[in-house]
Amino acid sequence: MAKTHKKNKGNKKKGAFFKIAGIAAGVVLLLIVFSPLIISFGPVSSLAVGFAESKTGFEIELSQLRVSWTKGIMMYDVHFKDPEGKIDFKADKFFIHPSLTALVRKELDVKKCLLEGSETTLKIDKAELKKASETARAGSSDISYARDYASASLGPDFFTALNSVKRFRINLNDCAVSLIDAEESELLQLSSLQGRIKLNPPGQTSGADLVGRLEQGESNAPLKFFALVKRKPSLLSLKGISAKIDAAVQRLQLEGLKPLMELGGQDFNLQGVTDAEIALSAEEGMFKESQVKLKSEGLTAAFPRRSFEEVRFGDTSLKLVFKTDESFVDIMDLSCQSGFFDFNLTGQIPKTFTSLVEMMNGKSEAELEGFFNLDMPKAFGRLPEENKNQNFDLESGKIAGRISTESLGEGKILLANLNMVDFEGIAGGKNLTLSPVKLNCEIISRNQRLWIDPIEIVSGFGKIRCSGPYNDMTFNGTINLKDLQNELSGFVEFGEYKLSGEANIIGDVLPENKILNGAVQVKDFVLDNSYGMKWIDPFIDLTFGFKNEPIEKKLWLTSLYLKSDYLGEYELLQGYFDYDPKSSEQFVMLFNYKNLFERAEYLLTLFEALDKPANLSGRYSTTTKIIKYEDEIRIITDDMSFQEVAFGGEDNKNEITDFSISSNMLWQPESRKLASEDFEVKNEWLTLDFSDLLLDYSDESNIVFDSVLQTVYDLDFMELYLTEKTGQDFKASGKRSLPASLSTSFSLENPQEAVDNLNSQFQLGFDSLYYKGLSFEESNVKFQVEDGFLTVPKTSIGVNKGSLNIAFEADLTESPVVLKLSEGMKVLDKVEINEVLAGQLAAYGNPVFSDSMDCSGSVDLYCDKLEVPLSKNAAETAELKAAAESSQIRAQPAGILRQLMQIMGESSNSLVDYRLHPVDLQLKDGIFTYDNMILEVDGKEFKFNGNIKTDGTMNMEIAIPYRFEGLDLVETQSGEFGITLPLTGNAKNPEIDTKNLLQKNTESIIKSGLQEGLKRLLD
Repeated sequence: MAKTHKKNKGNKKKGAFFKIAGIAAGVVLLLIVFSPLIISFGPVSSLAVGFAESKTGFEIELSQLRVSWTKGIMMYDVHFKDPEGKIDFKADKFFIHPSLTALVRKELDVKKCLLEGSETTLKIDKAELKKASETARAGSSDISYARDYASASLGPDFFTALNSVKRFRINLNDCAVSLIDAEESELLQLSSLQGRIKLNPPGQTSGADLVGRLEQGESNAPLKFFALVKRKPSLLSLKGISAKIDAAVQRLQLEGLKPLMELGGQDFNLQGVTDAEIALSAEEGMFKESQVKLKSEGLTAAFPRRSFEEVRFGDTSLKLVFKTDESFVDIMDLSCQSGFFDFNLTGQIPKTFTSLVEMMNGKSEAELEGFFNLDMPKAFGRLPEENKNQNFDLESGKIAGRISTESLGEGKILLANLNMVDFEGIAGGKNLTLSPVKLNCEIISRNQRLWIDPIEIVSGFGKIRCSGPYNDMTFNGTINLKDLQNELSGFVEFGEYKLSGEANIIGDVLPENKILNGAVQVKDFVLDNSYGMKWIDPFIDLTFGFKNEPIEKKLWLTSLYLKSDYLGEYELLQGYFDYDPKSSEQFVMLFNYKNLFERAEYLLTLFEALDKPANLSGRYSTTTKIIKYEDEIRIITDDMSFQEVAFGGEDNKNEITDFSISSNMLWQPESRKLASEDFEVKNEWLTLDFSDLLLDYSDESNIVFDSVLQTVYDLDFMELYLTEKTGQDFKASGKRSLPASLSTSFSLENPQEAVDNLNSQFQLGFDSLYYKGLSFEESNVKFQVEDGFLTVPKTSIGVNKGSLNIAFEADLTESPVVLKLSEGMKVLDKVEINEVLAGQLAAYGNPVFSDSMDCSGSVDLYCDKLEVPLSKNAAETAELKAAAESSQIRAQPAGILRQLMQIMGESSNSLVDYRLHPVDLQLKDGIFTYDNMILEVDGKEFKFNGNIKTDGTMNMEIAIPYRFEGLDLVETQSGEFGITLPLTGNAKNPEIDTKNLLQKNTESIIKSGLQEGLKRLLD
């Protein structure tokens, strides 16, 4: 009984357990059955959304969540957004029916999905995308780089999650996908998407069948897409994928693709309308015969930062038919046709080749065959009108070329040739015919090196040949300059210039190191024009070297040397051109030069006016920046310096002070204007600061130059320079900043009109000035030029306690220019005389002033006429008509004055008073002429007659107020002159000739006595 009781008690316990387990199972079953209703309950659905946010990191919003065992998960007004803002998803309805068993296996298996009214926005990072695209370009047939490319915008775990998808079937209804950049600018939008996408398990066929619209800016085109894909486990490996893809787009406005072009780093964009068809077929990662076709209407390529802004291709079609295998891309047909050209290429190339060497090696089976034809008149017709040369019209001309490969031993030859034929047109109203141009090129692979053997260009004006290994090529050629000018005259405006001569060119090219070295030798070179310039050079020798630094974006001049009889010699010390588009373009140059323009006949008149030979030497350097805008160029020169500049050769070298030029100029090539608000020429004592400078050369018959400038100079510095250069006692002081203006106009055919139409106003002044005995007081002198005629208004300048009065005029159009006194006037008024000034008067006036010491007194000079030609022989051609006189002058006797005192029997050791009576002076043909010039010395008058030449030679005599009575010299009555004596020596060192005075008087007495004795005897 006891055992039976225990057994019943155990059965009761088991029964209770099963009852509890059954209740629990029932509860669980009820929870499972009613879980969709529970989850759909608001508070619970909020918890579910929160859980999903914590697991995915996305921000999730929705207005309603419903779950059903039969319909799956239904969400309304859905909004998914990742924290970084790269993905933003909105949908009116999102129904999804996943497999629960697959979720347990951490797989996604969706049997059915519906997306309606959705908007998906993907934000991309341009920098990361560019980096990923560079990786893509370096890739081969395995496109695993697509993971990097996509993760740049979508995140690194995106495709890891996508590869976990086992099956996904979705229907789309009125959906849209937008691509934007970091600035929220829309790059591309697919809208009105309808259709279905099926992603089946690996080994099964997946596919997509969609229609929609492609929108971008103004572009809005219908799009069709159909694809069938069979994949192996890795979605992102092309190997193992078999696919068939058909896509088409109609009436796509190409202007709308501009943001995508910019995203790809392209500085051009397309315009027009196009239809596109793409049919791709792949099997196990290899393309079977596939095709891409494009047909465009009104196709135009726009180049906003190029020399021509656009090219209008018109109606254009492109067709590509290709297939691939393990090793090759087989180009079955690549052809393009437009209104003015057609192109075709067929053949096969290795899929993995990275260089021509690899493609052309002996084991390569690469083969290419192609051609192109270009109708030049039609091509010119597609350029914008503003880019056409209005003086040139091409009536006929064709460019045709071919490319092909041939086997050669263990290597390949890539053959290319180009022919330009039948070029005829009208240039400047004249018929133009260009000689044919032929280009032949053979590229050979030898010992894993490319050989150019050769590139040869042959034309009517010369021949150029380039050959050798690709990384160490040499070139040579001969060009006839006259024939070259004839060939280019329709394209280049040579004006009145004419070329002739023969140029021989040799050099080396190292493409891998970006280096070019060469030499040009020109024989019998002649360049002349109708303006008077003529350059004749029997031999010109030029050597040069360039090196490109693509990382630094600098083009270095590694060497440059020019030697020419006409131009002299240039030697480069440093030079480079900075072409970095992110910064201002800049070039830096430093040259030594010598013997410049020694034979330059066009410049001789300028140097002759300066009385210097046309022979220059020195050092030149510059640092210049070039900033390009849409239709203008700014040129900024911080320091263009000229150092050690000298005229003349070793025997007669004349150095000038170092100077520099700085400028900020704006050049408008299209409107043909050059303007500057800051153009400065400066040395240590002079600054010419031009403002509002304008050079308008839009009309070659009326070129206009206009400027306002400020003249700033410091005479304290100028004094040292002029004293050193002239060897004269020159003293000056004063600083000035004086306004000036300068304007003119002229025609290119007659540059002399620049002087004829010259207008200018400027001033020169000083605080004090001393030169050759003249001490000038503070003054400013005004100058005015009107239509080439210079006037200096009447001005009085204090000098030596008197005044200098001037009023000049000059016709600058004359040759030589003659500076004339505007009217008769008293030029010197009570100007005190001193020893230095007396010496000048002795040299160019009266020799009585020679060697005067301790002078005091003043002189007056009234001029009726004064004309001084501005030429190197001015003294010989100047003219003067004047009247001069002096006040009482006291001086220590010397020279002639000492001799006169001795004749008068008076002491020459004490001061003497003398005065110059009014006398007429005349200078003509280099001769000063005096008539009856009376010099009164201590109350006695002496009379001078004759002339003095500007070279100092004299032909003068002096009449003295004495006569002989027997052997005695006695004074004559007032106003009478008894004896006339010649002057000898020169103007600076004159003497009275008294050697034969007593002898002639004795002879006169004896002769007179004999005559009287004979008369008495006869009587």
